This record gives sequence, structure tokens and C-alpha cells, in this order.
Amino acid sequence: MVSEKVRRAVKNEVILLNILKKIQDTEGYLSEDSLTFIAKELNIPLARIYDAASFYSFLKFKNWAKR
Repeated sequence: MVSEKVRRAVKNEVILLNILKKIQDTEGYLSEDSLTFIAKELNIPLARIYDAASFYSFLKFKNWAKR
């Protein structure tokens, strides 16, 4: 049923966002290694991980604190 697929997609997006946020909280930013690891572990294309991470302005790919 379509509504079940939508619920599952939303749940997966929330899970992915939580993982990305926790990595950023720990490392200070989202590294290429971290994103690659997530993609392999969750069996999601790396491009999909980058899409999600780049969509949200609160997720960062550079550690601005070190600059």
C-alpha cells in the first residue's frame, strides 16, 4: 500500500538524519569517510547520503572550528 511506503520512507529519512546529526555532534562535521561508512553500513548509495546531508543547512561538510 502506498501509505505504508510513505511511512517507511519518512521513518528511514528520520533515522538517516539522526545518524548524520550524531556524527556531526561527535566529529564536528561530516567527513567523507563517515558518509562512506554510513552508505556501506545502511546499503544506501553514497549520493543519497550526500543529498540528504547537503539539503539541511545545519549539517556541515567542513570543520569550521579548525579554520
